[in-house]
Amino acid sequence: MNKSIWAFAVLVLIAGGVYFFLPRAADNGMEPGGADTPEVTTLKQYKNDTYGMTFAYRDSYVLSEVAADGTGGHLAMITLMDKVAAANIPEGGEGPVSITFDIYKPTSAEKSAQEWIRSTPQSNFQLSADKNIAEVSVAGTTGYAYTWDGLYRGRSIAFAHGEYIVVASVTMLEPTDMIVSDFDALVQTLEVQ
Repeated sequence: MNKSIWAFAVLVLIAGGVYFFLPRAADNGMEPGGADTPEVTTLKQYKNDTYGMTFAYRDSYVLSEVAADGTGGHLAMITLMDKVAAANIPEGGEGPVSITFDIYKPTSAEKSAQEWIRSTPQSNFQLSADKNIAEVSVAGTTGYAYTWDGLYRGRSIAFAHGEYIVVASVTMLEPTDMIVSDFDALVQTLEVQ
């Protein structure tokens, strides 16, 4: 008899835990069972015929494209920000963390992407604490990855694409931020023509 009461009490505790946990999991975007996962989203496609680039990104981001002023060979910037963060930028304040693609046309003195990274202030490489550059594969070509720390922590991958240098970057508060994994996933979809 005591075993039956004990089993019933355990079942009541489990049912109560499920009842209280499930609504909270839904509110947090968590799956039942406690696994922290992003909400289900769809992917959007970005295509830029001028620079011959395409990539896929989560629809929880807002994308903006602007022509740059040409300083330092900077031609264009493509920025992705979380929709909620982008809608709540404080007036006169700094923008939120973001994913960016900057397009540069290097001078003849900057012959390779690696030379461009080391010699150009726009690369942010001078803000790198360790001054390490790692060779990586990106969009079927060789890219160069490095980290830096300014207003936010940043990670960039620069690569040559025709007459351009493309710099894909992500800024973050912490390396475990979701935007970092979103950046990695986006870079995996990047194609250049």
